[in-house]
Amino acid sequence: MSLDAFSKIDDYLDGKLNDADLIAFESAMKSDKALENEVNVYKLEKKATQLLVENDLRQKMKDWKAQREANKEKIKTSPIKPAFKLWWILGYAILGLFVALFAWLNFNKTVKTESPSIDNKVEKVEKVEEFEKVEIKQDSPKSILPIKPRPDIVGTRLRTNPKVNINEATENSDLAYVNLANSFYQSPDFSEAFRSVDEKIADTLKTLLEFWQKKDYSGVVQLVQTMGKSNNQNMLPQALLAHAQFNLKNFEEAESIFSNLSSKDLGQISEDANWYRALCLLALQKIAPAKEILQTIANVKNNPKSEEAEKLLERLKN
Repeated sequence: MSLDAFSKIDDYLDGKLNDADLIAFESAMKSDKALENEVNVYKLEKKATQLLVENDLRQKMKDWKAQREANKEKIKTSPIKPAFKLWWILGYAILGLFVALFAWLNFNKTVKTESPSIDNKVEKVEKVEEFEKVEIKQDSPKSILPIKPRPDIVGTRLRTNPKVNINEATENSDLAYVNLANSFYQSPDFSEAFRSVDEKIADTLKTLLEFWQKKDYSGVVQLVQTMGKSNNQNMLPQALLAHAQFNLKNFEEAESIFSNLSSKDLGQISEDANWYRALCLLALQKIAPAKEILQTIANVKNNPKSEEAEKLLERLKN
C-alpha cells in the first residue's frame, strides 16, 4: 500500500477528513474489503501503541513519585550532628563580626571624606543688596572679597546635595511593577475543569492538581515536563504550567505559555490567558504591550476581567 493510502487511513482515524473525503473513503471501504481490513488492523496497532505509551508514562510517574518520597524521608532521617551544628554557628558568628567591622570602617571613611572642613572655608555669609561679603580664613591676614549674591546659599553656612543611589532606585522601581502585577493576580481554581478530562490521562492530572493545591509549583513544572508531548491534546496542563511559572516569578516563561494559550480558540481559557499575559508583561516592565492588551480587555464589557483591566490601567497612569 502506498504512503498516500496510509496517510488517508491515518487522517480518517484521527477525524481530519472533510465531509466529501469522508464519504468517498467510507464508500471505498464498503466496496474494498482489503482496504477495510487494513483500516481495522491499523486502528488496532495505533490503539496498542497509545496504551504502551500511557503505561510507560504511568510507570515513569510512579518511579518519580517514589523517588521524591524517598528523598524527603532521607532528609527527615538525616539530622545534623551537634558538632556540625556548633561549627556552623561559630562560622556564622565570625562572619557576622567581619561584616560589622567592615561596615563600621566604611562608615567612618565615608564620614571623613564627605564632611567639609568649615574652618578653612567660608566662616560667614551675609546678604546685602547687590553684593555679599565673605570672610575667608587664610594664613595671610583676613581679606574681604566682593562676589555676586547667590540666592541658593545666602543666609546659610553650607548646602550640600544628598547622594542618590541610582541602583537602589532602579531596583525599587523593578520591584514596584512586580508587586503591582502580583496585587492583581488571582490564582484560578482548576478543580471543576479537571472533572471533564479524558480518562486516559485522569490519573496524571489528578497528581498534577494535588501539587497545585499544595502550592508545590516546582512539582507542577517538573510533572508537566515529564508528561512531554502526551499533554498536547489537553490545554489544562499547559495552563497549570503557566500559572506555576508565574508564582515562581519566572515571568518570561509564563508569558510565553500564556501567549500560546491566548492565540488558540479555547473560550474562557484563552480570554483568561490574555489577562495573565498582560500581568507577566507588566512584571517584566514591558509597559506598552501590557497596556495594549489591557485596553483590549477593558473594551469588551462582558469580559469578566474588564473591570480589573480598567483599574490596572488607571493605576499605570499614576
